[in-house]
Amino acid sequence: MKIAICTEFFPASADAVTGGVEQRMWQLATRLPFDALVICSHQPGQPRRQTIGQLRVVRVGPSYAYTNQGAVLARFAFAWCAFWLLLRTDADVLEGSSFIGYLPAALAGRLRRIPRMATYHECWIGRWIQLKGKLTGAFGEIWERTALAIGFDAVVAVSQAAADQVRGRLGGTPIDVIPNGVAYRELQTYVRQPPTKPTILFIGRLVPGKRLDVLIRATARLGECRLVVAGDGPERAAWERLAQTNDIHAQFLGHVASTDALRRWIAAATAFCLPSEIEGFGMSAVEAMAQGVPTVLADIPALREVAGSAALLCEPGNVEAFASALRQILTDAEFAERLSQAGRARARDYYWDDLAGRYAERLRILSIR
Repeated sequence: MKIAICTEFFPASADAVTGGVEQRMWQLATRLPFDALVICSHQPGQPRRQTIGQLRVVRVGPSYAYTNQGAVLARFAFAWCAFWLLLRTDADVLEGSSFIGYLPAALAGRLRRIPRMATYHECWIGRWIQLKGKLTGAFGEIWERTALAIGFDAVVAVSQAAADQVRGRLGGTPIDVIPNGVAYRELQTYVRQPPTKPTILFIGRLVPGKRLDVLIRATARLGECRLVVAGDGPERAAWERLAQTNDIHAQFLGHVASTDALRRWIAAATAFCLPSEIEGFGMSAVEAMAQGVPTVLADIPALREVAGSAALLCEPGNVEAFASALRQILTDAEFAERLSQAGRARARDYYWDDLAGRYAERLRILSIR
């Protein structure tokens, strides 16, 4: 059996992951028990071709840096190159694993009558321009609608919330929920070392939907503590100014390229907070819980589903609610320890090895249709 996966970004190593979509793809693709081909874009410094066990990686199209929005022409060129490569592959199943990968996989699969699958993290139809701006948003809206109109034979969603978002647009297409995961055993090797000064950690792209502004304002109400921000994006300058205006000790790390370095930042945090109003899963939250860091999240469907009762949930956008939840963790050591243990227990449900087995089985079933 052979599978061809089309996804926009794919790391060159486990220590060069750029985000949740890329982390999932790396963890699942490198664990597949059969031949797989990943077709992705080329980022500066990456090899054009790479072999990792039974996995082959081919990076096509123009070289462009990892970006959250923009690069529309470069992205279109990548998709066009990927489409032509998918037309020539001898794969038994084609999969689109990111927004830009959906259309090439859907169209090539339909033309060649090969089973096609999509992995859905979020459905953004009707919200593209709001989330990504006019240029990227208009392009994305048309792109996603077209891919869904062509259709898929199966869909995997990373959460029930993501499945609910896309279900009404797929007719009777079967949807399986296979969540993201964490390297749980590996994460246990990072011993927590809480700092002398209470530290709140945020991990994520600095885009409007992540609502770091809410966390900055909440941190300003907590007195002596430090906010560490791991991630980069178009809102960074504005949020750095907001932190200065609110007179808080904020450290903006930018994109942390090393997985090991990021996990060390998690281990050194007193609390983790993700106030995001838009999430398909929330992998950074699960990684923080797996390392025993007390966690505060926005009360939105995906984060509520992932965390269960193992994290504190706050009304999205409510600064005082986030400040109160964080204050409880910072001032009540016994409560913080209970939350830490609950987080570790919850994160045990998300083993990559188990999830990779479910993913491979879904592909096997699809290949024999």
